[in-house]
Amino acid sequence: MYMPDYDGIQIISHFRNSSPDLPILAVSGHPKGNTLEIAKKLGVAEVLQKPFALDELLSAVNKALKR
Repeated sequence: MYMPDYDGIQIISHFRNSSPDLPILAVSGHPKGNTLEIAKKLGVAEVLQKPFALDELLSAVNKALKR
């Protein structure tokens, strides 16, 4: 969610506007804050908190693609 030039919320908002049906996964390693909650409100398919296991990632991708 935190990147050098843009933050994840800006990226999610951009893709929500330009491609509303695109499934988006939000991933954050930041232990505090509410960025993943904001991402949920913006309509991301799934959220993952780092660190996560490979099976969690695969599950989130599968759920997102089924929507």
